[in-house]
Amino acid sequence: MSAEHIEIFDDARVRALLPMPRVIAAMEEAFRAISSGQAQAPVRSSIALQDQGSRLLVMPASMPGWRWASVKIVSVCPENRTRGLETIHGLIEAFDARTGAPCARIHAESVTALRTGAASGLATRLLAPQGADTLALFGAGAQAATQLEAIHCVRPLREALVFGRDPARTAAFCSHWSEALGIPVRTAQRSDLARATLVATATTAQEPLFELDELHPEAHVNAVGSFTPQGCELPPALIAQARVVVDQRAACLQEAGEFHRARAAGLLDCRKDPQELGELLLDAPSSPATRHGRTVFKSVGNALQDLACVCALMELVRQNGPEATIAR
Repeated sequence: MSAEHIEIFDDARVRALLPMPRVIAAMEEAFRAISSGQAQAPVRSSIALQDQGSRLLVMPASMPGWRWASVKIVSVCPENRTRGLETIHGLIEAFDARTGAPCARIHAESVTALRTGAASGLATRLLAPQGADTLALFGAGAQAATQLEAIHCVRPLREALVFGRDPARTAAFCSHWSEALGIPVRTAQRSDLARATLVATATTAQEPLFELDELHPEAHVNAVGSFTPQGCELPPALIAQARVVVDQRAACLQEAGEFHRARAAGLLDCRKDPQELGELLLDAPSSPATRHGRTVFKSVGNALQDLACVCALMELVRQNGPEATIAR
């Protein structure tokens, strides 16, 4: 691959080359790297855009020994729902880590959705009850779709119960994924939450989506929607009570509204930082965590997750040439 050639990975090509099991495997590598202390993936820089709550984010990453480095530039605009547009837009630029030459431009929305879902799939595999088969899913957008897909990969679901704000969009989401996965995916009633042993939240909520006492006592929760101190999907009492594992400790403690709310309520024990998912992998890579009631995986996203996907894409092209356009 010459330095002058820029590979282009659009949405279709990303999804063809990166089926969910492959992305989950890439996330194992990413989270081990994050917790090893060697990765360079600083907390993202962020600036406000015109709409209240809209942000432009910049996320660089590199890792010693990895062939490529990357920078993701992504916008998050919650008001786009009223415009008929996706909430997230962006690009990932990939560079040769030795020469610094640009070598690829990648559809960031696809990578973001896939790696976010895959992280929850990995966390679910390590933290959720072995027999968990009922998912309560908050959200009905692109992020919610990959949450459902990834969780089903590691804990085959009997049913999925979807909480969405827009009834028509939620119904369309349920219809599509019922057919795609071959399981009942239906609009949820509030009382359904109590029997869900798996929960995923993929929303732009500014207030908790449920109360602690509404949750199953053995529920595993993946919370991926909030990534600013103002956003919040989970009740502070859950953060205080549950075993909490995070994608990157420094980023979550700084950015996640759930931790800010728990701290403000006096519920967060500052002497006990949450464990990182990579630390869990490094400590006991072959065995699930010992369970004690509810567990939470809180993610705000990390640029090394994007880079792991970039490396997987670029390695496929390096090995197979530009014809590498289908999942292998």
